[in-house]
Order: sequence, then C-alpha cells, then structure tokens
Amino acid sequence: MPTDNAQISQDIIQAYDVSSRWMQANYYEGWQEAYRSIHCRVAEKTYKTGPKKGQAIKNRTNVALPDQFVMRRKKVARLTAQPPNLRVHAKDQITKDKVSALLYRQWDLGGWQKVLRQMVDQCAVLDWSVSKTSWNDVVVYRKLRRATKNLYRSQLMMLEGAPAEEILAAEEQAPLLDEQEIIQALAKYGPEVSLRLPISKYEGPIGERVFNGDIFPEPGFKSIHQAAFVIEYSERDFAWLDYWARQTGCDPDTGEEGPVFDPKVIAEIKDEVDSDKVVPRRTIDLRRDLRDSLKITDPTLQLDGRLRGPRCPIYERHSIMSDGRIRIDWCYNKDKLLGKMLYPWDTYGKYIFNELVLIPDLLGGIGQSTIGASRYLAQLRNTNRNLTTDFLGRLMRPKMKRQEDCEVKEEDFERDGFSEMVVSNMAGIEPLSDPRFPSEAFLDSQILTREIMQVEPLINDFSPGTDANPQSGKLATTAIFQQKSADAIVNDELKQIDCWLYDVVNLSLAMTQQSMQKKVDIQKGVYERTDALSIMSGGDVRSISVDPLEIQQDLEILPETGSTLAADDEFKTQKIMNGYILAKQDPLNFNSKPFAKKLA
Repeated sequence: MPTDNAQISQDIIQAYDVSSRWMQANYYEGWQEAYRSIHCRVAEKTYKTGPKKGQAIKNRTNVALPDQFVMRRKKVARLTAQPPNLRVHAKDQITKDKVSALLYRQWDLGGWQKVLRQMVDQCAVLDWSVSKTSWNDVVVYRKLRRATKNLYRSQLMMLEGAPAEEILAAEEQAPLLDEQEIIQALAKYGPEVSLRLPISKYEGPIGERVFNGDIFPEPGFKSIHQAAFVIEYSERDFAWLDYWARQTGCDPDTGEEGPVFDPKVIAEIKDEVDSDKVVPRRTIDLRRDLRDSLKITDPTLQLDGRLRGPRCPIYERHSIMSDGRIRIDWCYNKDKLLGKMLYPWDTYGKYIFNELVLIPDLLGGIGQSTIGASRYLAQLRNTNRNLTTDFLGRLMRPKMKRQEDCEVKEEDFERDGFSEMVVSNMAGIEPLSDPRFPSEAFLDSQILTREIMQVEPLINDFSPGTDANPQSGKLATTAIFQQKSADAIVNDELKQIDCWLYDVVNLSLAMTQQSMQKKVDIQKGVYERTDALSIMSGGDVRSISVDPLEIQQDLEILPETGSTLAADDEFKTQKIMNGYILAKQDPLNFNSKPFAKKLA
C-alpha cells in the first residue's frame, strides 16, 4: 500500500469511480424502479412513432396499484415492532446481569432502534443495507447556579474565560481552590454564580444507517467484511473538519501519534470551498436518480450555499492492511489527502460497517428483495388494471359513428342529469360497437394477484371472493397452510436480522470494553428490558453499577430470534404457547411460569 499522500488520494478516487460505476451498472436501475413502485408511481408512457413521438399519452389510464407499498409497510412494521432481547454469555451471573443492563442502555441511548427500522426498511426496498458503528461522547451544556465558596478551580477559570487547554491542565494539577482564592472570588462574584457547565449524557457506541448511494465496497464483494475496501461518501461542514483536526490518532504508515487531519490541507480546502460555496455534483448519484424517477427536483440546484453554509465532499476509505489492521483514509479530491489513522479499537479483523440482507444472493454481497422480485408482476398487474379501467370508460362513453351531414356539439356527449343530445339527423349517429369484455381478464387479474401473494405472503388476503371481487374463497385449511408458509418466510428473515444484530452488538461490546472509562449507574425501571436482577440484593436492587474493569472477560451476545416482533404477533405467541404446552407435559424439566407470564 502506498505511503505517499498524493498517491493515496488518487487511489481512493480511482477506487470510488470503479465501485460507483459497478453499482450503477448493476443495481441503480432496479432500485430506481423499486423506489418508484413504493410511491405508487409508474413511468410515463409516450408515443413511440408518428408526429407525437416522445410526447406523453394523455388519453390512457397509467396508474400503479399499492401492492409494493403494502409489502414494504407490513414487512417493516412486523419485523421491527420491538427492540431485541439480547442474551449474554459470561462466566458468572453478576457479569451477565451488568452487561445485559449496559447493552440495553446503549441500545436506547445509541439510537439503535431507529437504525434497526431504517435498516429493515432500506433492505426491504433496495435489497441491501449497511450500518456504521462509532464511539461518541454526547455532551450537553446547562446553565446552573453554584455557591462561589464551593467552586472548583476549573469552574472559576471557566467563569473568567480562560482557554480550554489551561482549564484542563488546572484540573489535573490542583482542582481545589485555596482559602485566599475563595475570598477573592467571593469579593469579585458574590456568594453565588451562574455557570454554563458541560454534562455528559451518554458515552458509548452509536449507530447510523448509511444510504445505499453513499457506500461503495469493492466490486463483486462476497460480504462487506471480506471486501478489500469500503468507501463512504459524505458532505461535511467546516465544524466537522475542525473536530477531526483536534483529534489524535496513530498514523498507519509511521506508527506515530498525531493530529488525524492536516491543518494545512484544511486551510486550503476552506479557501477553495468558501470561494463558491457550492458542492460539486457527482456524476453518479443514486439520490438524484431516485428523485428523477418521481420527478422531484434536486434541492441543491437552486439553494444558495450561504443559506446552509459551505460544505465539502469527503471520501472516507476503510481498508485492511497486510498485517490485518484496518486503516481509514480521508480525502477531498485526488490531490488533497485530509488525514489517515488506524482504527482506535481492535475490531478483530472486521470493519465498523455491518450489512443486512434479508434474502441472500448466490453470488454474495448485495441480496434480493420481494419488491424487486415482483416488479415485473406488478407491472403486469398495473397494465391489467389500467386496461380494464380504460375499457369500462369506453363503455360509458363509446366511440360514435357520425354521418358527415349530421351536426353534433362536443358538449352534448357529457353525461349529466336529464341531459339531451340535439342531432340534425336521427339516423346519422350511432355508437361504434366494442368487443365484449372477456371473462379471461378477471381470471388473469386473479392469477397475477395470487402470484404476487406467493412472492410476499405477508399481503395474503383470506377474505372470501365475490362477484365484484373475483378472488377465490379460502377454506380454513388453505388459510392455515398459507399462514404457515408466511411464518416460515418471516422466520428466515428474522434469522437474517439476527445475523446483523449479532455483528452489531458484539462490535459495540468490543468498543465498550476498550474505550469505556467511567463507571455507569443504571437505575432500575429506567430501561424496562433490563432483566436478570435476581441475585443481587435478593432481586430488589435500586440500580446497577457497571465498572469498565468488571466487563473485561470473554463475552458473547446472542440475539433472541423473533424478539423484535410485536408481543401479540401470531408467530411469536404460537412459539410461546408451544413452550407452555411442553412445560405442562414435562414439569420436571421445564418451568411453565415464564411462558405463562408472557402469555398473560
């Protein structure tokens, strides 16, 4: 791997170009159709030949049915109804209790439930979804009152406007004020002062869903952790650049500690970006393609950069070195490398990106989705419905045959109450007879509906058919078989979600073991999913205190299959009922009380 900064930035841009072209050639068109279908839109129909070639056809129905929308809605709502149950494997029960409480706290405060919903949503529509895990210290500032005699040295210096570096040094050397300094502070500020104090709300792993158009792995990758590189594209402001300029990391080429970003390069980028305040448009942009599919304008075209401040494009490449360590390189373009660093954690050979694939593909990498698999069926169903609507419309207002000498006004054809048509010749006008509506059209519609239900059993309808709705009625046995088929598919998708959850929570645990510095107190009742408080203080504890050194052992987190479903979900309750029946039949080996509690 090259060590020259210019060569590194050129390699990043070249890898980005190759990966983006590969993604566009193989996936973007299908994703564009899927995005259009979930919004119940269709591509505009135009004349192919003749004087109106290229113009939109206005006299034919061209709408989409909501099948794809219902697929997405039901799948996401069912699979992400609740946070997951996480089972901890540890050497002793106390450690299991504490790690369990800590994990649920991190799940809530790290925003992982929102990420779970976004991941399943994007995967259900665009075949593939990627999350990113990072460590963050969330600090909020509160204006609070303090007694002057109880001030710390750092608080007094903050009140006097001292630089942050001097305040930090004072905290380490002499945190308390002496008697003379207290007297001077009382004389200057009085008995009470107001301070804007930093308060740490949360320190731990946080998650985010990466949009499919912003992530670019190695072309032809089998899985994201086996890819030679993963590049994330983003647009950042100057505050983000300044933040990373203050951070320190290990240089992967020299092994020395230093600033992650080069201040000189940041100054050059600020001068260049501040001059025009416009982010260059990417040649290949999935967001733009999806907007174009719905004819939504690009919000950045008419937006003055001064309204939101200058932004700059950032290419962030994660790659595995020859010794197995993982490095990050940031560049602005092929000439400017912002910085580079090694992962600050040992992630055991895995990236901080984790992928979710609900339906794996034989070639690996990006998978499949029911929306993508049924898109041609949906097109046939839309066409069938549009043709039926047009035929019924022609029956209501048929095409008329008129003699040349028979005069009729256009408004006479409007169907209003007690309307009349005035003609000069009673035999000079008559309707053109259309062919009879074929009964096969209803059968064709029924077949297409059944085929789509086979692709996605979640949208099955067990209501009996009628003359108006030509659906075959469902016998009870048929409904049961179809429900079991749907449950089998749901179980398979839940297993895929478990694979993603396993990677995410174990990566978060590794980060926590290596980066957690402060003891955390978790109050009982704050996080309802905190279980296993039984052995501490007879099961009546007020809080759990987790020290970083108490979790330094070989731990493994296993998600419980089906725990993200709703509590009253048929698939979930049936499994609990089966366990309850088994426990009643064999009370010596199984305890029926946990099952009964969940069923109550």
